[in-house]
Amino acid sequence: MKISIPCADGTDRHCYKVIGTTLPFPMLEEHMVTVYEDNPKNVIIEIAPSPDWMKRFAKDYLTAYQIECVTSDGYFEYDPEESVCDACGSDQDYDDEGNNITGL
Repeated sequence: MKISIPCADGTDRHCYKVIGTTLPFPMLEEHMVTVYEDNPKNVIIEIAPSPDWMKRFAKDYLTAYQIECVTSDGYFEYDPEESVCDACGSDQDYDDEGNNITGL
């Protein structure tokens, strides 16, 4: 499932503001799984899987801790590996006019 999340950095002048990321869990849309974005600076995603999804996929895709979280809280948290856009994650620096000043 591909979702858009806010860039966790946001400091680059050319920040994309949002990035696309893929969740490594199958059939989320088909099983009415709800996905919530937590604090945009932390970019933690809360996934509330349906009972049907849990029956079909939990043992193959979730850790014991994630299953325990779903049982007790109704959701588990997922921290995407990529949460910073290419501009903010770049090693390039720009001035206020947008000129690349990395080599200066």
